[in-house]
Amino acid sequence: MMEQAAISGMSGGAAAGPRSSSRPYRVAIVGGGFTGAAAAVAIADAINTPAELLLIDPSPDFGKGLAYGRARAGELLNVRSRDASLFPDRPDDFLSWLSARDPVGSPSPDHLGDTFMPRATYGDYVSERAMAALSHAPLASRFIQAQATAVERNADGRIVVKAGSEHFGVDVIIIATGYGVFSPKARFGRAAFSNLDDADLDYGCHAVLVGTGLTMVDMLFLLRDMGFQGTIDLVSRRGILPAPHTERAVQAIPFRPDADDDRPSDILHAFRQQAREAVARGQSWQGLMNGFRPIARQTWQALGTAEQNAFLRHLKPYYFSHRHRLPLASAIRLQRELSRNDTCIRRAAVMEVADDVVVLKDQRTGTSRRITADLAIDCSGHHASAQTPLMKSLLESGLARRPRAGAGIDVTPDGRVHASDGRPQSDLFALGPLGQGALLEITGIREIVDQSRAMAGIIASNVVRTLNAD
Repeated sequence: MMEQAAISGMSGGAAAGPRSSSRPYRVAIVGGGFTGAAAAVAIADAINTPAELLLIDPSPDFGKGLAYGRARAGELLNVRSRDASLFPDRPDDFLSWLSARDPVGSPSPDHLGDTFMPRATYGDYVSERAMAALSHAPLASRFIQAQATAVERNADGRIVVKAGSEHFGVDVIIIATGYGVFSPKARFGRAAFSNLDDADLDYGCHAVLVGTGLTMVDMLFLLRDMGFQGTIDLVSRRGILPAPHTERAVQAIPFRPDADDDRPSDILHAFRQQAREAVARGQSWQGLMNGFRPIARQTWQALGTAEQNAFLRHLKPYYFSHRHRLPLASAIRLQRELSRNDTCIRRAAVMEVADDVVVLKDQRTGTSRRITADLAIDCSGHHASAQTPLMKSLLESGLARRPRAGAGIDVTPDGRVHASDGRPQSDLFALGPLGQGALLEITGIREIVDQSRAMAGIIASNVVRTLNAD
């Protein structure tokens, strides 16, 4: 088990000075959720010489984070179990872990691979595998239970991170905070996944869920499971719901882009045409989406800035509703919920949520209306935030810059952060959703794991060069 305490003798000026040959190479990971765990596992696998690893996060529950640490019973992954391994070279690792956990009750490997496990179960897997990897690696892994609020370079060019009241000098830092730091404060009413209790439902006859994506589905099911019998309005500008997965995994169908398709609308037209052709052959559009996934990033980066912004304005909800899909059982339940008279979709923009009043603007007519709601929950989804103190320090110091379009900060595919002058830095990384504006496809398990491996390879090479120089 990692030591869950601040590291003594490593703060202040001594830690922030130049690295001496007598001190081990020091890596810091900021963030203790899935992205941080994936980074830690990759580092542990890649570094074969003694080094020091600082794990900085305010929560003691390493590896779970917002996605899995707050998961309630019944909330499922939207990724099949066969695609959820933390180890690219061991793609069946999650299946093996599940089978070992319940050797009698586990279905056959083929069937198990098609399942969608509870998010809480996956959090246990990630946490257990991360702790095991760190305990067997030649790393001195230490946990610092504090919030990182600033990163800067000192006069020697070395990275210094502030966590709580301490300052730590490191050779490499990896920002792995997912979408940023969770805040219970929401734009529209109560934050999704904040605590609900029976008192919230006792008087409730009308709830408004703002957003119609995967977060909405979780909160809708939770309210009904808790016994909420009132009306639930599902509100978003377009009223687009997550599309379903197929019952069994389907083979990827390669997407064939046209050389002249340089606008998002052109790519959408080609995708629709190829999807129709696939269905006519007895295949599925889901297979084509799976085939588009490997080239989505390069397609995104090839777009001009104006085209990227046009995609974000007009097509992003359609793309992500088909890219991040619902397990079929959840999709069927959602349709049952929508067949009720007391669950309905409203295509409207939410202009304001104040006390028990929600102000909506109808997307078709442009007219506004006020509705009374006993409970309003912000289900508009997670966004890569550049407004946290940590991100602000990176941007204001010139250690990072914003992407051409979208949220987060500008990174390379392997996670190196672009400084304000455009230089990718090999001692400063940002992994996962923080790079969504630059990379688009970087929020899924597979993409984060692959990016972590690429990052770890660079750091391992840095360690070897540093040791040779010493």
